[in-house]
Amino acid sequence: MASTVSYNMGQIRYKQENYDNNRYMIPWTLNAESIVTESVSGANKYQDIILYGELTNVFSQSETYYLKFGIPRNLSYNMTFDLKLVKKTTSEVNRNQYQEIKRFVVPRDSLKSLGYSRVVLFPEGENGAESENISVAIAVENPDDISLLSEGTVYYKLVKDETGKKVLEENYYIKKDNAPDVKILYKNDILLNHTWKDSQSEDIVYFEFVFLNKVSGQDFNAIILELVRNSYDDDMSYQGEDGQTYNGLYIDPAIINKHLECYQLVNLVKSSESNARDVGAFSNIGVWSHPDAIMSINGEEIRIGQSGYYELNDFDITNFGIVVKGAQDRFSLDYQYKISG
Repeated sequence: MASTVSYNMGQIRYKQENYDNNRYMIPWTLNAESIVTESVSGANKYQDIILYGELTNVFSQSETYYLKFGIPRNLSYNMTFDLKLVKKTTSEVNRNQYQEIKRFVVPRDSLKSLGYSRVVLFPEGENGAESENISVAIAVENPDDISLLSEGTVYYKLVKDETGKKVLEENYYIKKDNAPDVKILYKNDILLNHTWKDSQSEDIVYFEFVFLNKVSGQDFNAIILELVRNSYDDDMSYQGEDGQTYNGLYIDPAIINKHLECYQLVNLVKSSESNARDVGAFSNIGVWSHPDAIMSINGEEIRIGQSGYYELNDFDITNFGIVVKGAQDRFSLDYQYKISG
């Protein structure tokens, strides 16, 4: 004879006293610092960002965490980051063993002026590579109207196909008034940052993530914001505070620290307000809150849609958390749980 499954139900609603006593989220201290990343050959050094607190504070495999930070836009480039969990000791960061949390993009601030110049070194005259006379020029980037350039101006021409992915032409030219423009065949070019200016925009882009340590046996205690490198990174260089020369883009960790938040989400399945805490799982839930409210279900990030309501049925939920930063994040959680069957 088939057994009958019975359910009980309950409700958890936002309470100010629970918020005041960290019964929805527990603060988790992290600080942003620069970390050196070397190229595969070891010839170049780049800067990335690492977030960590006390090295003994390990991200547990049974708890879910919420992370928010802000990154300033670059005036010239889009920036793509890999967010990774890693383990840090007092002497090193183990970057060979990690857990990828998310890849995200910080779009450049296209409304502001560029913060670099394209400098090209090339031989003069008709002898090409054999010429002993060398010229240097600051190339004009993709001029809208080449006819407006003066005689002798060096310009850079980049043409892509309709998809914007395939490069059809990428060359340097010398402008001529009464003859065809001369293509520069032999050259050495580099992008030089205007280091006397701040290449970081005042516009901050914010990101929020929910994550869980999913790698068994790994005591991850830090998070790396690793910038995905492009070919132009090796053409840019700057001097760090330690006197070393670095390549690529720079992110000021002090700015990230101003906008950095991290919390451990309290598991409401195990909360003292949950009748299911002894059973260990919700079977069905319905959540009311504001659109885009962030929840965690078994460590996975879920956001409430424009209706302000989220429902999940016939699913064993052993860990449920919700991001609550005050009365603006009021919520109501209706749940069912199995009591027999």
